[in-house]
Amino acid sequence: MRYNIGLKLIIRVFVFLLIMMVWHLLMLSIRNRIFTFVSLTAVLTMGYFIIIKPIILIENSVNNILKGSFPRKKELKYLGATGENFNLLLDHLMILRESLNILFAASKTITSRVEIDDVINMVLDLVYEKMHLPAVFVSFPTERGFLKIKASRGVSEETVRDSELPNNESFLGRAFLTKETIVVNDAVKKKLPSTGKVMDKEGIKSFIHIPIIVGDKSAGVFTVVSGYKKFFSKDMVKTLTAFADYLAVAIGNSQFYQDMQRFNRRLEQEVESTTEELTNTNLRLISKVKEMKALNDIIFAASSKVDMDEMLLTIIEKIKVITNVSTAGFMIYDKETNMLIGCGDIKGFNLNVLKEEDVLIKSFKNASAFISNELFIESAGDLQKLYKDYRITSLVALPLIEEKVSGLFVLGNKIIGKFLQDDMRFLSVLTSQVAELISRTKLYGQLANRVNDLVVLRDISNTITTAPKLEEIIEVVAEKLVRATGSDYIIFWFLNDSEEKLVPLFPPEYVNQDMKFDIKDSEGIIKYFIEGKARVLKNDEFDNRFDKLKEKYNFESYLFVPLRVEEKKIGFFCLYSKKQNLFNDEKIRFTELVANHSAVIVENARIYGQLKRINVELDRLNKVKDDFVSMVSHELRTPLTAIKGFVHVVLEEEVGRINEQQKKFLGIAKQSINHLNMLISDLLDLSKIESGLITIKMEKVNLSDIVKKSIETSMGQIREKNIEIKVDIDKDALPVEGDSSRLLQVFNNLIFNAIKFSKKDGHIKIVVKDKGNYIFSAITDSGVGIPKEEHKKIFEKFYQVDSSYARTAGGTGLGLYIVKTIIKLHGGKIWLESEIGKGSTFSFLLPKAKKKIVKKTTSINKKLVKTDKSA
Repeated sequence: MRYNIGLKLIIRVFVFLLIMMVWHLLMLSIRNRIFTFVSLTAVLTMGYFIIIKPIILIENSVNNILKGSFPRKKELKYLGATGENFNLLLDHLMILRESLNILFAASKTITSRVEIDDVINMVLDLVYEKMHLPAVFVSFPTERGFLKIKASRGVSEETVRDSELPNNESFLGRAFLTKETIVVNDAVKKKLPSTGKVMDKEGIKSFIHIPIIVGDKSAGVFTVVSGYKKFFSKDMVKTLTAFADYLAVAIGNSQFYQDMQRFNRRLEQEVESTTEELTNTNLRLISKVKEMKALNDIIFAASSKVDMDEMLLTIIEKIKVITNVSTAGFMIYDKETNMLIGCGDIKGFNLNVLKEEDVLIKSFKNASAFISNELFIESAGDLQKLYKDYRITSLVALPLIEEKVSGLFVLGNKIIGKFLQDDMRFLSVLTSQVAELISRTKLYGQLANRVNDLVVLRDISNTITTAPKLEEIIEVVAEKLVRATGSDYIIFWFLNDSEEKLVPLFPPEYVNQDMKFDIKDSEGIIKYFIEGKARVLKNDEFDNRFDKLKEKYNFESYLFVPLRVEEKKIGFFCLYSKKQNLFNDEKIRFTELVANHSAVIVENARIYGQLKRINVELDRLNKVKDDFVSMVSHELRTPLTAIKGFVHVVLEEEVGRINEQQKKFLGIAKQSINHLNMLISDLLDLSKIESGLITIKMEKVNLSDIVKKSIETSMGQIREKNIEIKVDIDKDALPVEGDSSRLLQVFNNLIFNAIKFSKKDGHIKIVVKDKGNYIFSAITDSGVGIPKEEHKKIFEKFYQVDSSYARTAGGTGLGLYIVKTIIKLHGGKIWLESEIGKGSTFSFLLPKAKKKIVKKTTSINKKLVKTDKSA
């Protein structure tokens, strides 16, 4: 504490001793006994009151404090300022002694379940009475945002009434806004204009404002005032802050308790509301279960029915029991007649969709429900008809909606009560389920139709054989169409070979009848044939040639269906029936499907017949050609051999000398004879290949020797064009198994072609290399080259490259074809590499060995023969 009472007592003793010294010096000078005695008595009396009595009072006070009781403040006022300081010390000691008790009592208060106002008053009472403070109060913000004293002790009513001030005009407001404790121990020096008069009036010398913090916000301010300056020490501030914290906890608990009470009240209301809703939901659920069971019974009963009429009648019987009505039925929309057709209890009640004044027609078109419990007062014609003809007095009509409105569901004459909106809800659900059942039944019907379509198409397709006959196919198609459509008769017409007339081909009895149609006509049947669309015909659309047929069978319905293959029209057929309106959209769709499918089969049969006749003629012509080639080749070879022999004798001058010009002419003749002989050999080989009679005699063959022989054979042409020959043959190359004469023929053809297509002073390279199990050979020339697009065609028979040089060089186009055939017969492969202007390279591989000697006709020849014949 700041008050040093011991120092003041020492000063008092020092002053007394100084007085005694002065008195002693005075007595030494006066020496009067009476005066000495009187003055001594006065000095001792003054010493008692200045020193001895304060010491005794302080000692008694300290002893009383140690015993647990405090002295009365009036006794200490004798000491003056010292007494006041000692009283202040006693107040602090008393507050410190009582603070724990007050805090304990406050903690019990805030943990009890009482109102916040009671808690605040109890805390204020504890602080005010136990701590003997002059005034204490709590302030809270008003609706206007000002702070106002809510509860107080030791504060006048006038001060409480006038305590509402803006927050920024007082220390109280600053503490609230800054959430910081404000301590003022000398209120005289720190007066504010707004609160100075109040402090003077209440005698406030010091005060403390402690914000009450709940969460992160200021909830109010706890204020303690004192009539002493410097009253609020650090310990006092801590104690009072603890009280403010207790108030904050109490306020927080009160707010939490109030929130909990509000939550509990809301929870009770929600539980009550939920319970009521659950009860209502349970009742609705029970109702729904009953409805679902009824729907399930209807669906189960109707699902087993495939026929539409049978299914609708089953639904009607079930609905009448479930909905407690005496009349029920459906009105199904018929697209062909544009009518709503009644069934069930309202069978025969049909409405034309074009009559828009009818209420049920409006309900159908607008997809809306209609309800009436007094049908007899309705003025609409359809409702009056139901009332008069079907004795219906109350009615509900709901639209049947699949992808679009397909009809109406009609209920009439509720047995008990009237039709209500609750009935409409259940009936709407029921109607949607019925619409789904109808849609499903239609799908089953369509599926059955598609299955039937596939069966018919399968049966028609089964008529296709390796050698189809047109008459048999038409007969099967006719029989399937008549049976599937339920018609009575059918006639087929097809374009003749000149495509000028449509002639009947089925039934057979009409083939030669006068029932042809000229394609140039533009009316009647020909008009529909040109349009290429199936259509139902009328009686007057047939000419008089069909009068006998109509009179004989009394036909009432006719269906015209064209036969097309892609965009080409090949004919048509006409179905006849004795029933009226037999051919609906479904039957037209089916007949078009069959027509499109069977038209291809019929056309294929016609083409097959034509090809068969053509192939017979081609086989005959091919045989004539083969015989001619074989005959000519043999007939030409005999005289050529003689001519060649005599030319040789003359050139060798065996019959006499000849001049150089004669030798030259005879040399040209010899070359032409050799060339012609080669052509004849090619033709004979071709004949053997196509007849499958070419043979291969396998033996060990040295390709090096064959290459030399081939070069020697062509040496005359090589010298004539001054062509350089380069030969690159592996010395270690093993011999191959092959026919030496045929392999020589291969090299002769390839080297001859290289010479023929090489220009003068060109070069030719011949390569033979060992490639393991194969021998690789290649002949490269410096000729004109072959276009890439003709590489695959070059090995076909009679094919020649389309160029001016090739046409000049001449040839039959058989050489490369024969070469390829021979190489394949040896188990090898040949290919071409060429660029325009850079020459060509013909390369081929031959296997070195075969397991056994083969002397046979290969299957590849047979394939070639077949290919040639088919071509």
